[in-house]
This record gives sequence, C-alpha cells and structure tokens, in this order.
Amino acid sequence: MEFFAQEKIKALMQQIEKMDNKDIFEADIVHKNNTALRTKSYTMLIKLRFSPELEKKFTDTFRQDSEKAKQVVEQKKEGKVIHFLYRFDSSTYSFTINNDTISVHASENTPLIRFR
Repeated sequence: MEFFAQEKIKALMQQIEKMDNKDIFEADIVHKNNTALRTKSYTMLIKLRFSPELEKKFTDTFRQDSEKAKQVVEQKKEGKVIHFLYRFDSSTYSFTINNDTISVHASENTPLIRFR
C-alpha cells in the first residue's frame, strides 16, 4: 500500500523497502467506534541494522518535513536524539534508534464507512 504522507519521508520509506538488510511487518486494521464511523489503518514496521549513515539520513529527512507536521516529538538521551515521531493529518511516522537497530514505523488512517 502506498502512503499519502509527506514527500521526503515518503521517498525515504520507498528507498528502505528496497533494501536487503531489513525485516518488514505490515497490518491492515479496521477501527470501529460508538459514533458509527469506521476507519481503516495501514501500518508498517521496518527494522534495519544500525549504521551512522542511516541514522543521519533519517534525522535529516524527518527534519526536512518537520514544518508540515502537526505534532513533532524528538526524544533525546544524553543529548542525542533516539526517537522521532511526526504526526501529519492522517499519517504518523516514527523512527527509533536502539543500540544496533533502527526501527521505522509508518501508519496511515483513512475513513472507510459511515453508518447512520
């Protein structure tokens, strides 16, 4: 499924999907609530082997789209950013750096059905 997200992050996600040293986990989810509005979510989690080059690429790319985001969270440890979360209109992107792994999570929500 193609994400309708911010241009720089979207392009980076497409590059990552083509890489060899990754694990990809995907899911389609239908949410129901008491207002009878249903939404469909698509979520993807990609785990990559850590490298300083990838860390820089993610950091630079996320920051390029930061002005377009509705919510920006950057968590730091010892002065170094270890987690980014950017929320846009209907999509959320995050990446986390853990010792030897970079985890990238993308989620897109779209209205599915509205019942009376």
